[in-house]
Amino acid sequence: MKGIINLSLILIVLLSLCCINNELANESLDVKINDEVLLEEEFLVELNKIDTLGVNEYWSNQIIETATLYVYSPENRLYNGKRISKEIIINDNEMNPFIIDSLTVDLDKDELEKLRRALRTETDNREDIASCFSPHHGIVLRDTLGEILGHISICFECTSYQMCENRVYDLPIGMFREFANRHNLPIHMNHVLKLYRKMKT
Repeated sequence: MKGIINLSLILIVLLSLCCINNELANESLDVKINDEVLLEEEFLVELNKIDTLGVNEYWSNQIIETATLYVYSPENRLYNGKRISKEIIINDNEMNPFIIDSLTVDLDKDELEKLRRALRTETDNREDIASCFSPHHGIVLRDTLGEILGHISICFECTSYQMCENRVYDLPIGMFREFANRHNLPIHMNHVLKLYRKMKT
């Protein structure tokens, strides 16, 4: 009889432990899901931290078919004997000659839509370009015919950007950093410079 009672007690304890483990597993899953939701909402939080005035008419009327992310090293701004811009596009829609081709990627469908959404948002924030502005990343926007609609030159060191055409204010730098990280692209200028020099040797 005692043996039966002891066996029953053991079974009850085991069942209790199983229930506890299931609850802990569910809690862990909830945390993981919540973390993913927070990461997904990070972009929206960054956009909502300032006042939104409405829709940017210029970019709302543009059909952006592709957006290409480039990494380049414009430290030496002399090209063919002339001093050139440090932006990703120079002169008449010419690409900056110091691009690292192996690090060039097209944004995927989700990234492109995120960028489109940011470009359509008009805010009241007006920030000047930092004097130390030294971009090493750029995004070029093209239409269905492959023509350049605009471009964004990005400096992660001073967390600012230069844009043409029709600058949109307060594009989230975190969004650009997310794009670079997702494609395993270098962020810091020293790393970019080393890769550029390696490419040239």
